[in-house]
Amino acid sequence: MKQFLLATDADGQDLYLTYFDRRFEEVFHCVRNSPSLAIFDESYFHRIAYGGLHLNHKTLVSWLILRSLETTPEQTVEELYSYINDDHVDAYQVIIVEGLYCESSDDDASFSDKLQLSHRWHSPVRALSQFSMQDRRYLAESDDYILWRKISLQKHIQEAGDSIDWKNIEKPPTIEDIEDRIGLLAVVANRGFQIAATAIIPADYVPSGNFGVSYAPHSRRTPVPLGPPVIGIQTQGAEHLFQKFSALPSTLQNRLRIPLRKYNDCLSETDLVEQAIALRVCLESLYLNDGNKNELRYRLALRSSFHIGLDPDERNHIFQSVMACYDQASKAVHTGTISKKNDKPDVMTTTLKTISKSIKKIICDGRMPDYDRLVLYGYPATDTSLENDGNSEQP
Repeated sequence: MKQFLLATDADGQDLYLTYFDRRFEEVFHCVRNSPSLAIFDESYFHRIAYGGLHLNHKTLVSWLILRSLETTPEQTVEELYSYINDDHVDAYQVIIVEGLYCESSDDDASFSDKLQLSHRWHSPVRALSQFSMQDRRYLAESDDYILWRKISLQKHIQEAGDSIDWKNIEKPPTIEDIEDRIGLLAVVANRGFQIAATAIIPADYVPSGNFGVSYAPHSRRTPVPLGPPVIGIQTQGAEHLFQKFSALPSTLQNRLRIPLRKYNDCLSETDLVEQAIALRVCLESLYLNDGNKNELRYRLALRSSFHIGLDPDERNHIFQSVMACYDQASKAVHTGTISKKNDKPDVMTTTLKTISKSIKKIICDGRMPDYDRLVLYGYPATDTSLENDGNSEQP
């Protein structure tokens, strides 16, 4: 008897499937001598998006046996020839986000019908659900959860010696919309998240399965402190905001992306200097849009207080908090240090709540406010558009 590797269990032990020499050799002989399966020798290279590998006859036979055990021999043969004949194959875009997880491995959350958050045990591909994530360099405490969506990508098969024509390789969807959702989830949940890595993984019916899964790492800062798990109402709230965000003019979307990213960065940083710098960029990009470089500190504090404050007392509280935060941020920018002592511990909290409410208000109103007119006429802000998207308490 011979064995071939079937899977790896939760403890990292290899699991083997045993088969008789004669049976394996018969299948191997059939594959090797079939003209319709000639593309499965090492002289051909199979590519999907940026990933690919040489598929030899032994690899194909191993996949045939494994897939037959998962489904049926009849279905496996049908899938094999569908792969050969079809121009496109199904795949999954996988995004690993530090700090994004559910309370229990049995819990899932969704942003939309197409974008799901689930435990790896419930992932739609064997490469994640059965074999686990073996490269831990990109992962943190919440690494058992993945964000994923199903996509369709063009398949490319070429002779191994030919150069790759990258212009004709279909690229996977960008993750800009996912970054938008993560930023809006930070607004809803009042805590930060970091995208650690992404991957494209073909569906299990694609011969060879995971195509040698590799992750494209994203920029990493200090690890996100693990907060409470996200719940469905928060992802739904973020998705509700995202639908409104998607309906905004592209110029306004681009304008809001910087404060969204920096708000999330501020909440997901543990380094005080980086946190303060992210907060300063967020404030300036949200409240200073007229190109006037004079009195930045005063004007952004005034504008933020009039945009959100409902009465003079609240406006004054916001004004003083934003001024103090901006002073701290300026010190961080110019000296690389920041005072850990804070005589007003609610300064940062108030400023972050103000930013969160402003972002929500702008998205719900569908326009940027005329800050100068707002301050000049002094009409009170209303909280009718500050929708409580997915949060029982306004952040």
